[in-house]
Amino acid sequence: MPFDMDFDGIEIGGMSVPPGKHNLRIIGATEKTSKKGDPMVVVDYEVMDGPHCGRQIKFHYVVFFKDKNAPGAGMSKSYLKTIGLPCDGSVTVDPSKWIGRWVV
Repeated sequence: MPFDMDFDGIEIGGMSVPPGKHNLRIIGATEKTSKKGDPMVVVDYEVMDGPHCGRQIKFHYVVFFKDKNAPGAGMSKSYLKTIGLPCDGSVTVDPSKWIGRWVV
């Protein structure tokens, strides 16, 4: 059900890295299952350089929708391509091979 919120005077908190462009290395990739039963991977990153080097960004969810027509179904394919892994045709998704790869 929709609801109203007033964020005036509230600062964004709990962010380990401020918004912006950062070079990130994958430091964790944990297989899970979504609430709808689709396979997904929870990805954790570490900033590779700059003033925030070493800080972590946690809990990025990559969902692999079984229904090819589901909204967002192509996002997991795009993610695999971004980290340099096979993403065409039938592939085996092995999150252990994600560790050490990087994204911006």
